[in-house]
Amino acid sequence: MTLQSDCSFGLKAESTYGTGVTVDRWHEFTEESITQDNEYIDSEGLRVGGIGVDLSRRTLGKVVAGGSESLEWVTRGLGTLLKAMLGSNTSTLRSGSIYQQVAVPALTDPMPCYTIQKGIPPVGGGTTLAHTFTGCVVNSWKLSCQAGEALTADIDWIGRDMSTAVGYAAPSYVASPKTLAFPHLSLSIGVNGTHTFTPPIVTTLATTTATAMTNVNAIEFTGANNVDDGGYNTGGAGKRSRIPVYGMREFGGSLTAEFDSATLRDYYLNQSDLHMIATWTSDQDLVGGSTYAALQVAIPSLRLEGKVPSSNAGDVIEQEIDFTAGRNTSLSTMYVVSVTADTAI
Repeated sequence: MTLQSDCSFGLKAESTYGTGVTVDRWHEFTEESITQDNEYIDSEGLRVGGIGVDLSRRTLGKVVAGGSESLEWVTRGLGTLLKAMLGSNTSTLRSGSIYQQVAVPALTDPMPCYTIQKGIPPVGGGTTLAHTFTGCVVNSWKLSCQAGEALTADIDWIGRDMSTAVGYAAPSYVASPKTLAFPHLSLSIGVNGTHTFTPPIVTTLATTTATAMTNVNAIEFTGANNVDDGGYNTGGAGKRSRIPVYGMREFGGSLTAEFDSATLRDYYLNQSDLHMIATWTSDQDLVGGSTYAALQVAIPSLRLEGKVPSSNAGDVIEQEIDFTAGRNTSLSTMYVVSVTADTAI
């Protein structure tokens, strides 16, 4: 017997695009909209006495699968998602039971692709029904956090096909993950050439000589892989016949800060070359010795967008600032680093 809350979301990397595998990694999620929404061709031919389209001639035009999922970011079990989001993720043993995963934008196609299976219980407590999607790649993603709330992720998937004939794989979850939240966040923005940015490596997090900021109350990081919409070629029976490829990728985000100085305003007006490091360090998940689990986003080069602050009817004046990550000839455009007890991605 099941409850309406007994939904599951599992995935596993495919070795061959579109060839399904049995999912073996599950994570808790808050929302999802993964579905199949095929495009059909209806006849619009004119005939005497005929009104409207002729549905008897309806035929499949294109198989369209995909959707989004949302989740709270936790300290364990999400390395697979980091690889799917950015394309590359490497795990290294730091010491004892401490592992560090460093995810960066992949430098080559093909994109990593996955089989996703979601389990949906029917009303009334019946057996969970499995919907299995193959050839799934991440098109875009967002990590966001604001005062008083958890760090959350929103991930947009594009798939090749869906099957209802694959058996349901009962989920098992990683033990004792902890939620990362706004109180765990430390944020620094430095000026390149004035402050030193040191990128993360396999065993250390990124660092900067810039002072940590104390006026930010919301932050968001975004990535767009801008997956191509082609591949619907002959022999595909309406499905993509080859794995999608990366488009011109975009990375950036936004932040909200109280207007307590002209610093951020002037960074925008002067189009200063900046770097940013945001680190969430758990106060609960001790992964070894005195080391706590963490998630870090580091951007070596960025520019601020937006406008100068405006009055706020007597309330605290805030700056809502977008930023765009730029190319760096010697470093990755963005790093997302996880310090975790997970022994594998």
